[in-house]
Amino acid sequence: MINTKFKYKIKEISRKYNLPESVVEDVFNSQFKCFRTIVENIPIKEITTEEELNELKTTFCFKYLGKFYTDWRKIKYIKKVTEIKNNKLNKDNGED
Repeated sequence: MINTKFKYKIKEISRKYNLPESVVEDVFNSQFKCFRTIVENIPIKEITTEEELNELKTTFCFKYLGKFYTDWRKIKYIKKVTEIKNNKLNKDNGED
């Protein structure tokens, strides 16, 4: 789903460059597909220090949307929540 402001921009760009709107929309959406692919491939389980996280590309800037990033505090929180959920699932399944 595309915001109405972006739909207007897509129409404007497609007219300017004489391209079909679907092509311009695919180009627009490709940045988010790239973002998703990179974020999904971040090896959260293997990151044990803040330095390891800093070596990875985890900052993305989108024009008109802003900066998306993750920091060590967020990674620690994700690990903690995941561990709690796994422990609860194991306990519910009778494992210990």
